[in-house]
Amino acid sequence: RLSPAATLGLAARHTDALAPIRDALRFHAGFSGQVLALPASASRDDLEPLLGQLDYLLYTSAMRRRFRSLAGSLPHAEYAPQAERSALELIRDSYSR
Repeated sequence: RLSPAATLGLAARHTDALAPIRDALRFHAGFSGQVLALPASASRDDLEPLLGQLDYLLYTSAMRRRFRSLAGSLPHAEYAPQAERSALELIRDSYSR
């Protein structure tokens, strides 16, 4: 569990995905620490100083290859969002009409 003083890095291919991921982490995990968005287009030289400021790194599956190798000894994980059953049923029902 991350402490409130922890700094979390988020990496996603599409920048518009970062805010919903951050909000979900804050809501579901109760994380209240700092969140840094890591740009997918940044060079390794630009990312390394940012990675040095992090306590933990989360990346989407689209960014796994790039950020897993950059993370090194930094604790890291792939973030795989899941839709709730009710949301999936709503989508299924709207397409079966």
